[in-house]
Amino acid sequence: MTTTIIGNRTGSDFAGSTNSYLDESAPTTVDENGAYYYAGSLSSGNRKHTLLKFLGLSNITGPVTVSSATLNLVTNTVTGSNPVGIYKVLQTSDTSQANWNNRLTGTAWTSNGGVNATDIDTTALATKTLATAFNFEDFTGAALNTLVEGWINGTIANNGFMVARTNDTAYDSAEVRFFGEGSSASFKPILTVVYTAGAPGPTVSTITGTTAT
Repeated sequence: MTTTIIGNRTGSDFAGSTNSYLDESAPTTVDENGAYYYAGSLSSGNRKHTLLKFLGLSNITGPVTVSSATLNLVTNTVTGSNPVGIYKVLQTSDTSQANWNNRLTGTAWTSNGGVNATDIDTTALATKTLATAFNFEDFTGAALNTLVEGWINGTIANNGFMVARTNDTAYDSAEVRFFGEGSSASFKPILTVVYTAGAPGPTVSTITGTTAT
C-alpha cells in the first residue's frame, strides 16, 4: 500500500489544497486561502461554512483502491461545543469565486451558503464534535474513502468538501475557527490517502459448489 499526503502543510507529498470561507454576514465577499476558515452558527444572519478542495489528488494516478482517507484540520479557536460535518459538494464551484451567495461568479448556490440537498449531499461523510482549541482533528470514514477513490479514479467529479455545523441553524453562539492556507505551514489542512494500485475487484455474491467424483 502507498500513503500519500495532499496539502500545503510541511511534510506533504503533493501541494494542491485551497479553501474559501462563506460568511453570511458578508455574503458577497470572497475570502480564499486566508489565515483562517470557519464552521459556525453564531446567530441568525451570522453563519459560516467553508468550501475546501484538494486538487493535488490529480498527482495520484488511478485506478486505485483506497483503504483509508483522513482529512486533518487544525482548530485555532473554539466557541461552544461544535458538531462539525464534512460534506460532499455536488455542484461545480471555485474557491477563487465562491462566497455566501455564489458558487461561481454570477452563479448562485441553490440557497445561500450552499448547505442544501442540491448543492451538497446532506448526509455527512464524517462528523466530529469539536471543543478544543489548537487541536489536530481527524475526520475519517468509509464514505470518505469511497468519495476520494472516485475523485482519483475520475468516476466522481472533484467538487470538494463543505465544512459546516451539522445543525446549521442552531444559532447557539458556537463556532470553530480553523487554521487556513494563509497560516503557519505546520497547521494547514491535509488529506492523507492510503491506497493500492488497481481498481477494486468484483463483489462475489453467490458461490456454487460442485463435487468431483
